[in-house]
Amino acid sequence: MDETTIEDDIKRLKITVVGDGNVGKTCLLYVFKNGSFPDSDQYVPTIEMGKSVFEKNEQIPVVHEFISSCFDVSVPDTLRASYIYLKVDNDYAAWSKVRVEPKVLVTLVQTDKARYRPGQTVKLRVLSLRQDFTALDDTIKEIWITAPEGARLAQWLDVRMDVGLVQKEFQLTQEPPLGRWTIHVRRDDGSITKQSFDVEEFVPPRFELNVNVPGVLFRDSRVLTVKVCAKYTFGKPLLSVIVRLEDVPGVQLQGQRERALCVGTDQPSVSTFPVLFTELGQRSLVVSVRATGAACGRPNDIGVQSDALVRDILVKPEGFPQEEALTERVCAKEGGSNTHVFELGFSPRVVPGSSRAVVSICGDPLGQAITQLTGLESLVKVPHGCGEQNMVYLVPNILVHQYMKAKDILSAELKKKTVDNMLSGYQRQLRYRHSDGSYSAFGESRWRRTQGSLWLTVYVMRWFAVASKLVPIDAEDLAASRRWVEQHQRSNGCFNRVGWLYDKAMSGGVADGGRLALTAFTVLALLEAGSGSAALRRAVRCLRDGTPSGLYAQVLVAHALLEAGERAAAEAAVPGLLRRAVPGEDSLHWRSGRSGRWSGSSALDVEITAYMTPTLLGLGGHETDVAAAVHWLDRRRNGHGGWVSTQDTVVALSALVAVERRSNELKAHKVDVTVTSGNTFRRQFQVTASNRLLHQQAELRPLQLPTTVSVTAAGSGCIMAQTVLRYSLKETKAKQAFHIKHNIRPAQTGLCQTLILQICASYTAADAASNMAIIEIEMLSGFVAIDYVLQELVRSNVIRRWEVRQAVLALYFEQLVKKTLCFDVRVLQEAVVQRLKPATIAVYDYYTTEHRLETEYRLPACG
Repeated sequence: MDETTIEDDIKRLKITVVGDGNVGKTCLLYVFKNGSFPDSDQYVPTIEMGKSVFEKNEQIPVVHEFISSCFDVSVPDTLRASYIYLKVDNDYAAWSKVRVEPKVLVTLVQTDKARYRPGQTVKLRVLSLRQDFTALDDTIKEIWITAPEGARLAQWLDVRMDVGLVQKEFQLTQEPPLGRWTIHVRRDDGSITKQSFDVEEFVPPRFELNVNVPGVLFRDSRVLTVKVCAKYTFGKPLLSVIVRLEDVPGVQLQGQRERALCVGTDQPSVSTFPVLFTELGQRSLVVSVRATGAACGRPNDIGVQSDALVRDILVKPEGFPQEEALTERVCAKEGGSNTHVFELGFSPRVVPGSSRAVVSICGDPLGQAITQLTGLESLVKVPHGCGEQNMVYLVPNILVHQYMKAKDILSAELKKKTVDNMLSGYQRQLRYRHSDGSYSAFGESRWRRTQGSLWLTVYVMRWFAVASKLVPIDAEDLAASRRWVEQHQRSNGCFNRVGWLYDKAMSGGVADGGRLALTAFTVLALLEAGSGSAALRRAVRCLRDGTPSGLYAQVLVAHALLEAGERAAAEAAVPGLLRRAVPGEDSLHWRSGRSGRWSGSSALDVEITAYMTPTLLGLGGHETDVAAAVHWLDRRRNGHGGWVSTQDTVVALSALVAVERRSNELKAHKVDVTVTSGNTFRRQFQVTASNRLLHQQAELRPLQLPTTVSVTAAGSGCIMAQTVLRYSLKETKAKQAFHIKHNIRPAQTGLCQTLILQICASYTAADAASNMAIIEIEMLSGFVAIDYVLQELVRSNVIRRWEVRQAVLALYFEQLVKKTLCFDVRVLQEAVVQRLKPATIAVYDYYTTEHRLETEYRLPACG
C-alpha cells in the first residue's frame, strides 16, 4: 500500500494580490484566511504584502491639546520610492500615510561628443534629478574613467554638485588606447551609473593639395613631386589653379616657381618641381595653390580660393652617422672664474661637409632632461618599443617632477607637462600587460604563447606605485601585479627568474648572485608599493642571509638592504665595493667585467655606478666619493640628456635626482659664461636663478676640425657645459659580435617601384646568443616599407615588433643566435628621387651597444 499521505497530494498555491495603495488588499487576504475582518487594533498597514520594511520606535514628550510638537523620523537610505505609515500610540492609535521618495531618482552622465580623437579633451557632466525633475544638490562619492582594457586613468572623489550639476574634463594623450572608454559615477548608496564614449584613430581630412615628398633625404638629392587634388562637393568638374613653391633657405629650385594646372574632381593633376637640397638639417617646404587663372580654357566662376601645405624634410649627410658628446660641470666660487677646455678631434674617414658641432650651457644638472619635457623619450637615441624601453616615457617624468618640487621650481606649466606625460606613459605601458597582472617585453600575443617577465613586472610595479602618488593609477591592477610577483617567491624568500630577461648582464647578475640581484630588485619595488607584507620581510631576509658573488649583484643587494632599513648589512658591504672602484683624477666609477659569458658594457657601468651613488649618499661620510661618482656620470651623458640605453638612463637620472635634491650648490647663483673656439667663434651666456632650467645652445660656425672649445665660468655657482660633435663616416670598423649580409632586387623585372630586400644576420660572439637585438634599415630616399609584409614577419615569429621613425625601420628580435636568420622586407617607391644615395643597415645589441655592425645598400639596376 502506498504510504503517500493526503498532505502530499495537496497542491500548494501562492496567491499574489496586486492593487493600488490603501484599497484593502490586506483586509481581503485577512478575510480569506480567517473569515472575518480584523479588529481596529489588529490592523497594521503594510508595504509589499504586509512585510515591514523597517520599524522605528520614537519616544516623544506629552503633547498638550492645541499645541503641536515636531520631531524627526529617519528612514533607511536604501528605501525605494513608496508609502510608509506612522502610528502614534497614546490612549488611542492614530495612523498617517507618508510618501517617501529617494533623494535621487535619476543620474544622467553626458559627454560633449560620442567619439573623440587622440589628444582631444573629453568634457563630461553629471546631472542629478528628483522625481519632479528638479535639480538636487548632493555629493557624488566617486567619478572615474576607465580605458578599454579596464585600467582606471582618471578619478575624482567626493565631488560636490552645484544646482544638481558637476562638470569635469579629461585630456586624452596623443596615443591613448583606442576603443570604448567608460565613465563611472558612484553615489553614497552604492548605485553606479555608466556612460561610454569611443576613442578612434584620427583620419586626416582630404586635402585639395597633396605634396608627395619623403620625410628624409640625403644631401644633394633632387626631388619634389607636387600632386594637386580637387575634392569639391559642389560638383565643379574642372578648376584652374596655380601651384607655387615658396623660396626656402638651403633649397635651390631649378626651373619655374609657379605652374598653371587644370584639375578635376575625379583625378589629380601632377606637377614636378626639380629641387636641390644643399644644406643639412630640418628644412620646410611651403607649397601653395590658388584657384585662379584659365588653365582649363576659361576663368573659374567660384572666386579665388587658396590652400597651402608645409612639409618638413630632414636632410642628412651620406655615410654612417656618429656622435661624440663631452660634458663637464664647471664651477666658479666666490666671484672667481674657472675654465674647462673641450677637444674636438678629426678623422680622415669623415664624410666631407658632414661635421656639425654645438655647445650648450645649462644652470641645472637636470636642465636638459627638463627641457625635453615634451618628449623625454628623446633622452636616448635608440628605439624604445618594448615593455622595458617604453618606461622611458614614464619614469623620467616622475623623477623630474619630484626634483622640481623638492627644489621649489615646479611651475603650474611644468607640473601639467609632467603629469600629462606620466599619464601618456602609463597608458602606453598597459599595452604590455597580461591578463594575470604581469608584464612582458612585447605583451600578450595572438601569434604565440607568451609568459610574463618577473623582472619587468617588478620594474613596472615599482614605478606605477611611485606614480600613483602623482596621477591616477588603477589600484586593483597594481595589486594584481603585486600578487603575481609574490606568487613566484621561493620558501627561502628569494625570487627565481620567470620569463625572459632581455639583458644578459642582468641575467648574469642574477646567476652569479644566486638570484640575489633579482630579489634585491624586487625588494625595491615592494618598498615603493607600500607593502609591509610577509613577502617583503622574507625577501629582505634572503638578501641579508645571502652572499652575492658578482659586482652587479653585490651593488644592487647593498642598495636594496639600505633602502629596506638594513643599514648595518649595507655598511658591511661598502668597503669591499669601494676597493673594486676605478678611480680617476676627480672621478670614480665601477666597471663591469668585459670577459666571460656575462661580459659587461658601458651601459652596465653607468647602471652599477648609479646604484652605488645613492647608497654612498644614504650611508653618509662618503661625500668625496659621491661627488666623484657624479662627475663620472656627468661625463658619460649623450647629446640628448640621457646615457647609453633606457635602463641605465633611468637609474642614472634617479641617482642624480637623489644627489641634487640634497645639494644647494646651484641655488641663487649667477654665472657669466664665455665660450670661445679658434679665432672666430665667441659667445657669451648668463645663467641666473631665474633661467637655470634654460638649455642655451649655439652652433660652432665656422667649424674647422680639429679644434678646442674653451668654456669659462665667472661669478658664483656651477653650470653644465656640453659639446656635441656629429658627423658621418665613409665606412665603419667591423665588429665581431654580428654578421650581416643583404641582397636587393626588383619585385618585378625591369621595374624599381617595389623592391625586395633580403637580410641575413647571425650572432658571432663567443657566447650562444645576443641580448635583444635590433636591425635598423634606413630607407632609400622616397621609399617606404610595406607594412603587411612586416605584419607577416610578426605572425610567423621572425620578428617580435617593428616601428618606423624618421624613415628608419627598426625590427626587434628577442635574440640573434649562431644560426643565420634570413627574411625579406619589401619597400615601395612613393616619391621619385634623382641622385639616389645609398642607405645603411645596422644590427646591434640593445643593451651592449658597443656590439654594432653597419653596412650600406643601394638601388639595384632596374633596366
